[in-house]
Amino acid sequence: MVKRIFVIISALLVVLLLGSCTFSERYVSKSKIVHFSFDDVESVFYDLIVNKDDYTSIFDNDYLAELRHYHNMYGAKFTLYMYEESSRFRAADIPKKYKKEFSCNSDWLKIGYHWEKPEFRSDIPVRRFKDSFIAVNNSIKEFGDTSCISSTLRLHYYFCPDSLLSCITNLGGGKSIIMC
Repeated sequence: MVKRIFVIISALLVVLLLGSCTFSERYVSKSKIVHFSFDDVESVFYDLIVNKDDYTSIFDNDYLAELRHYHNMYGAKFTLYMYEESSRFRAADIPKKYKKEFSCNSDWLKIGYHWEKPEFRSDIPVRRFKDSFIAVNNSIKEFGDTSCISSTLRLHYYFCPDSLLSCITNLGGGKSIIMC
């Protein structure tokens, strides 16, 4: 039920932001895109894991199906930011059966590192952060490929002290980092 409400709220947000736009040939610009990013999306990946025997497509997941709808309708692009682990699964648990589909849709659907776990730690050791960052990117490469990895990094609570920033820079962790 919570997942369904989250999908509906997300869809409404997209409709509100895009629904009143009129797209005609003379106003469409190939250089302009609409991009949304969502963090804390562990329910999406958990659903793909628990339904791996029933789903034939990532778009059997309601949330991803809605995102595809808005991509097809408006050309919107999305990034999903994930944790290395939650109370229900680890990023490494996401089935490889979806690899081709994630790869084929990577021009508009990206996945990026968000944080180690949903619980925020401002005292996260640099080594733990680095290991977590690498683990998530390796998992994305396994269930997708390198084209699925977001070039933008959006960390949990926008938290990035200098020690983590240096680590990210050394790892080549993104062309940009969203921070407030």
